[in-house]
Amino acid sequence: MDQKQQLEELFDKWRRKSNHDATFIEDGIVNLPKWINQRPKVLFFLKEAYGGSFDFIAVMNIKKSHGQKQSDNADLEKFLAEDKAELAAELKIIDPDVILCGNTFHLLQSADIFTGMRKGKSDDYIWNGKLIINYWHPAGRGIVANNEVKYYAIREICRAAHYCFGITAW
Repeated sequence: MDQKQQLEELFDKWRRKSNHDATFIEDGIVNLPKWINQRPKVLFFLKEAYGGSFDFIAVMNIKKSHGQKQSDNADLEKFLAEDKAELAAELKIIDPDVILCGNTFHLLQSADIFTGMRKGKSDDYIWNGKLIINYWHPAGRGIVANNEVKYYAIREICRAAHYCFGITAW
């Protein structure tokens, strides 16, 4: 069974949980052929699906239903507590090299999603051989408006992680 089929099976079970309504939105690997050939495999870990259009190859949302542009942390913490096992299973299936947390790191850390991670020199961490980057949401135009600036900031975080953790797989 490939990753897409494993995710579909997980989502079928997940959407039946009592804390989800009819608006359960599947995420995960958006484009499997691109994902298979992607190096490094970068997963965007975001708060909730609200219908924005991003060209991601892989994305996970804490909350799998229609959200707002401004998320309620208490609501997200509730979903993290209730869906922690499913989020961990989804993360295991996707198996990224890099996890870019779009203003979600503090929530994921408090829910102990990344048990045993180590801190790097900047906003980078290593967990199970995966690089975790604590960063803004990709749509955070008010924070960093220029995509080129975002690119170079992420590149420098990756470079610092390379020196700190000796990551050479990319």
